[in-house]
Amino acid sequence: MLPANLPVNLELLTLLFKDLRDGVAIADATEKGFPLIYINKSFESITGYSFDQVQGKNCRFLQGEDTEQAHVEEIRQALTGNTPLLITLKNYRKNGEPFWNELSLSPIIQDDKPLFFISIQKDVTEKILFEQRIINEMHALRSTNKVLERKADTDGLTGLKNRHYFDMECPVRLRIAQRYGLTVSVYMIDVDHFKLYNDHYGHLAGDTCLVNIAKAMLSCFSRATDICARFGGEEFIVFSTDSSRQESINHGQRLVDMVGDLTISHEESQLKKVTVSVGILHLEGKLKSNSKTLIDIADKALYQAKSNGRNQVIQTIV
Repeated sequence: MLPANLPVNLELLTLLFKDLRDGVAIADATEKGFPLIYINKSFESITGYSFDQVQGKNCRFLQGEDTEQAHVEEIRQALTGNTPLLITLKNYRKNGEPFWNELSLSPIIQDDKPLFFISIQKDVTEKILFEQRIINEMHALRSTNKVLERKADTDGLTGLKNRHYFDMECPVRLRIAQRYGLTVSVYMIDVDHFKLYNDHYGHLAGDTCLVNIAKAMLSCFSRATDICARFGGEEFIVFSTDSSRQESINHGQRLVDMVGDLTISHEESQLKKVTVSVGILHLEGKLKSNSKTLIDIADKALYQAKSNGRNQVIQTIV
């Protein structure tokens, strides 16, 4: 209830607010700290506090320990500036349960001085939680889409890019390199005697072997502009730019050496360990055909490397 000395218009507001579904609180703007002098029944229902428990208090008690909320400063500014305000912030019921409060705050001014502040509290917890759930689901959906996109471009076993990605990206990278006069190197890589390895050690061991070779490839071709992809089965491919002839050879040989240094046992091969052969197409001029030509030339160089005894690098210059 209201103090007896309040103006009649506030008593009339009390009658209006009695059955309002939203919470209403009135604070005395002439007193320090703006103490509460009235709350309606809906305020009591929303917050769990009775009028006897809140009379004379500042409405800050609803903020709980969230004193650092950005909206708290907005409320202070509205109170000191005598300006209306509409915000949504987290408040706490008497039992400690949080709720989202859509707070409307308005001053009642007479002779340019505030007499009262009227605040209307609307419990919008269900709305806020629903919006947050929608936002979380959207974030989850975006994350899922990103994962699916990565999976669509990535070889599931080795983590390298897959054939589809390489076939889509290679022409684009080639056009850019040709436009800026950069050299292009395409490396075709094949695991020597891999069928014999699978037959002897089993497919699980074969998968592990391919994963280790993929790691060696990523270590050898680590520039952001390099594309390392699994071309199919035990074949891999690399697209790289801006290397000299010798640097191209050096990178291929480094991969051959790195795979050999893994010392993966291979009893069915002459060297008794897993090795790779590398064919390189090194493009220094303009390509008159399409990107598939690069792969064909690199593949022929690979075939020559395998014909010459494997575990080596053959480069073709165009």
